[in-house]
Amino acid sequence: MMNEYTIDQVLIHGLYGDLLLCTANASNVQYIIKQMNMRMAEHETTDATSENGIEKELQAYALIQCATKSKNAKKGASAVVGLVDSFTEDGYVHLVLEYCVQGDLFEMLQNSPRELFYWDDAQRYFDQIAHGVAFLHNECGLAHRDISLENILIDDVGDCKICDFGLASIDCKRESRPVGKRYYMAPEMYGDDGYDPMAADVWALGVLLYMMHTGLPLVEKAATSDRIFVYIQTHGLRAMVKAWRVQRLVPMQALDLLEKMLVIDPTQRITMADVVHHPYVASPLVA
Repeated sequence: MMNEYTIDQVLIHGLYGDLLLCTANASNVQYIIKQMNMRMAEHETTDATSENGIEKELQAYALIQCATKSKNAKKGASAVVGLVDSFTEDGYVHLVLEYCVQGDLFEMLQNSPRELFYWDDAQRYFDQIAHGVAFLHNECGLAHRDISLENILIDDVGDCKICDFGLASIDCKRESRPVGKRYYMAPEMYGDDGYDPMAADVWALGVLLYMMHTGLPLVEKAATSDRIFVYIQTHGLRAMVKAWRVQRLVPMQALDLLEKMLVIDPTQRITMADVVHHPYVASPLVA
């Protein structure tokens, strides 16, 4: 209950609730507490950033905690922000979450030299994130649907943690509602036939990898209204990287992986099981 915590700072004051940095009175350990107004959450129907996010997040963490017991889960599970406790009080649901003191990967990228990561740092981060997403897909049976630099947190030892499961696809059926951040949304999310949320995660993760190496979004929008997207559609990713003069920023192994992740046809896109076995993830980096 909230009387067990001291509020150190209100990080976000939102329409549906607050994000609090708190200290546990008994242990003196800091946590993030996400509060959600239950009545407001029940009426979340038009906000594209959440689909009854608190319920989705609770369902997602139930699957994550169950899957963490699997012998295959150790590396992937460690790349997910831990849920310490949850409770309901005074009309609010509270999620007590692991506190990642170094902020998010977007902030870290912005504060890096030339606003991009050194190759070995990008590879290390991506290895952790990829195993985390593979854990969500293969062990938990859920898709994140909002993979982005902003939703990757960094803990006190510099390791990556995936956060924010308010848009998760719990049973991974075909989805119809396009969600997430525009830079990361897969092209099929703009169509009328629905989309595979796991394949959409692979696209988003590919965009994240591209951004870590170049400091740039891949496209403004993965649609024919975007000239870079049309160039990729017509000439391929490798040609675009050369034409936009960023090839020196992307190591060969990373570019090979990107070509397999950022495939416009989602049925031809590799899966997360393939991603974690690709040489860029599984082997030392080769320029």
